[in-house]
Amino acid sequence: MADYILQLSKPVAIEDLWQMPGAESQELRDRGLVSCAGVVIPRTEQPFGVLLACSYQRQKFTDYDVQFLEAIANILSQAIEQHRSQEELRLLASAVHNAQDSILITNTNLKSPGPEIVFVNPAFTRMTGYSASEAIGNTPRMLQGPDTDPKVLDRLREDLSAGRVFYGETINYRKDGTEFYNGWHIEPIYDSKGEVTHYLAIQRDITDRKKAEEQLYYRRCTFLG
Repeated sequence: MADYILQLSKPVAIEDLWQMPGAESQELRDRGLVSCAGVVIPRTEQPFGVLLACSYQRQKFTDYDVQFLEAIANILSQAIEQHRSQEELRLLASAVHNAQDSILITNTNLKSPGPEIVFVNPAFTRMTGYSASEAIGNTPRMLQGPDTDPKVLDRLREDLSAGRVFYGETINYRKDGTEFYNGWHIEPIYDSKGEVTHYLAIQRDITDRKKAEEQLYYRRCTFLG
């Protein structure tokens, strides 16, 4: 199946491997696998290989599943291009999974209704209350509310459209409706051709810091008044 994907140079999703001829597919079936999806790990001259996600049960892979695989494949490509060792790749994956800061990856559609989320780490769920299944396929606008500063959002779109890294702070909302101050760091993810394929967003709950700053400001005003 990997050779087939490399020949096509595009994602392939097979719901039933029995419909896929060839020795590779037979080997997958011999392992008890039923469904499989794969994407090319890109490289400037020649692809590094293929990233496969397979299931022991019949499964119809969605566009979001394929987009997630492509995002991971692009990250892997960048890591390999930079000559990272297998141990460094393992540490990278572990760092993303265990990071205290929320990490999410979206596609590049900045027009309404906004970019779609293709990946979130466990910290995103802890910070927002939204599970991965609730977030993936949705848009980061799910975190916005009445007190989210539209000027910050305008600057976000402007920076990303221009290919710049975005830094900003604004009020966002958890699933239960509670407010929190969100510190954003968003940057483009590039493929081997230098084209932006996704955005990587790192979020940090800075509510305690903002409240401390507000209390300090209030005390100063009270003292001076």
